[in-house]
Amino acid sequence: MSDRPGVLVPIQRDYAEHLLDHLDQMQLLAHSKALLFQQRHYLSAPRTLKSFKRGSLMFFYESTRKKGLKAVVAVARVINAYLRAEGAVDKGDLDRSVLEVSDLDAIGKSKIKTVVVFDNLMKMKNPVPLESLKKFGCGEANQLRTSRIITSEQIENILLEGFPHDYPA
Repeated sequence: MSDRPGVLVPIQRDYAEHLLDHLDQMQLLAHSKALLFQQRHYLSAPRTLKSFKRGSLMFFYESTRKKGLKAVVAVARVINAYLRAEGAVDKGDLDRSVLEVSDLDAIGKSKIKTVVVFDNLMKMKNPVPLESLKKFGCGEANQLRTSRIITSEQIENILLEGFPHDYPA
């Protein structure tokens, strides 16, 4: 595990619900198209591209905005990451991301976006709360505003807390 890179990415609750389907409660809204795809897309600012390497573990931190859980709620594998001009982001990208064209401006001022293709999504059995992330050295406010590479020790700690019965102590 120590040679596998990881990245912690922020996501707002309303997007997380439809992209990750991580909540156990029954949803009143219809499921999004993104849930139909094995490979889904996460869009972010262009400066985050360097954080995403093929095979990296991608940890989704549901932020506090809009009553978010303040916890890492899921993990996935990065398949690919690339830059795409905002005007070239097509319906296929958006369907796999749960975003609408009108949402793209909220992802930074740049007219270029990072598109991260991910698969093998797993919901955390125990969401890893903000307090734990702070103990692990990756939970300060400035560390959770944008995608950030995390250390192998932080990856291990998040996995041990998120999947407590799947790994020996």
